[in-house]
Amino acid sequence: MRTRIDELTAKAFAEWIGGCVPSIERRSALLARVGCTPEEAEEIVRRCDDALAAADDYLWAGSIPDWSEQNKKKMSEVFISRFPWIDLEAQSALFRYVGWMGWHEGLIKQGAEAK
Repeated sequence: MRTRIDELTAKAFAEWIGGCVPSIERRSALLARVGCTPEEAEEIVRRCDDALAAADDYLWAGSIPDWSEQNKKKMSEVFISRFPWIDLEAQSALFRYVGWMGWHEGLIKQGAEAK
């Protein structure tokens, strides 16, 4: 069963990394918008930081050789089991972040390059 903190974290995470480059300034503004208490904000920040660090680790470990549906599915399974608060919106934002970062850093082959 999803808790209030799960819902708030998923919403905050999706908005925070939705622009591809998370920033402290954006995080502070969105925490004010999601309507959380200071205690909830601490937990949300911890969870978001943990998930973002895990995404970076996953990417830099070479876990995604190309941006195929099969690799997206594998990544989804890994992250949902590790971070059960991730909902579809947060997952979509995570994919956008990892896809962009992987392309930017030359770590993920995309499109014709992947063939």
